[in-house]
Amino acid sequence: MHNTRLPGWWLVPVLLLSFALAPDGHAEDEGPALRVGFATVDLTPSKPVPLAGYAARKGALSTGVHDPIMARAVALVPKGGQPIVMVSLDLVGVTAEVRKAVASKLGAGWAHSVDPPVDKMQGPRLILTATHNHAGPGGLTDIPLWRPMVGAFDAALREQMIDRVVACVRKSLENPVPATIRSASAPVASLQRNRRHDDGPLAPDLGVLRIESLDRKLIGAVVHYAAHPTILGADVRKLSAGWPGAVVRNLQSKHEGIHAMVLAGALGDIAPRVPAAKPGQPDGPFDRVARYGEALGAEASRVLGAAADAAALPPPRYGEVNLYQPSIAGALLGRAGSGSLAPRGYQRVPLPIGTLYFDKTHQLQFLPGEPVAAYETLLAPRQSQW
Repeated sequence: MHNTRLPGWWLVPVLLLSFALAPDGHAEDEGPALRVGFATVDLTPSKPVPLAGYAARKGALSTGVHDPIMARAVALVPKGGQPIVMVSLDLVGVTAEVRKAVASKLGAGWAHSVDPPVDKMQGPRLILTATHNHAGPGGLTDIPLWRPMVGAFDAALREQMIDRVVACVRKSLENPVPATIRSASAPVASLQRNRRHDDGPLAPDLGVLRIESLDRKLIGAVVHYAAHPTILGADVRKLSAGWPGAVVRNLQSKHEGIHAMVLAGALGDIAPRVPAAKPGQPDGPFDRVARYGEALGAEASRVLGAAADAAALPPPRYGEVNLYQPSIAGALLGRAGSGSLAPRGYQRVPLPIGTLYFDKTHQLQFLPGEPVAAYETLLAPRQSQW
């Protein structure tokens, strides 16, 4: 099955964590091998903006705000190593141009792409991802192919978003604290369905990174799950973070003072399966988002509890490598050669593949586009060559 989205438009993380509790070789009394910082910055526009996600909206502007659009950052600072800042945005996607602009504004030395090899990256690492939210602000790209899905380009809005993401990254690095990370996963097939084929594959694993202070207090949670944020349909005109935002709010209500983040999984062909409303219970679009957030939040809390018994992971490293494949997308945009179409309608398009590497069985793989469930099956058995 091929991904027909334009490479580089959406950067979606695929969590490939095998949770065998192998010895990690790092004693926890050796001192803080890792410090972790957190930040949250509000991205909500102060004016009506195009909503991204559905061509059926025909570029219609937002009519209000149901819940805020956020940037959430987790800064991982290994002892003696370069900081790695992972950012999740409540947007439908992140363009390569936005990613480059954020790195540029952060200053010289910020690494955001490499080709090849992964071990030659210098400077702090930036991982910029989106939840693939279908009820967030659009207008953030001038690529003609995407205008039906994201609305008219708004240069001022994009610049504002870039500045706020930069602020979020910087804030996450201001006061990182000594921490350890543990992980766990569990299948949660009841909250998703294949949206293309009734008997199609699922990507049911809900994975978490449990971030603890050195006294074992839960201070952060990174939750990974695959389900399109499409509970809110094309008729919804209010800005919202969708179910990922609802999961974050649910976790923060259950675990006082924690920072939470949702990473999208291989959701290309996966839709959410919303629990049915109880008799007399309201069943509007935002009610359904709340129910889904409560159900998935409860599962995430359960897996976070299981992670408390797992071994601490080694401090991570991060690297990227560009793979190349022919793509008709570049030809359709007239960007091959000097603007003419590539021969036979194809050109080679770079696909940046990122790895947040803890050890051979604990990794986060970051892929562009909308990878389908089969990608997790394809990539999960592979191990990094670091």
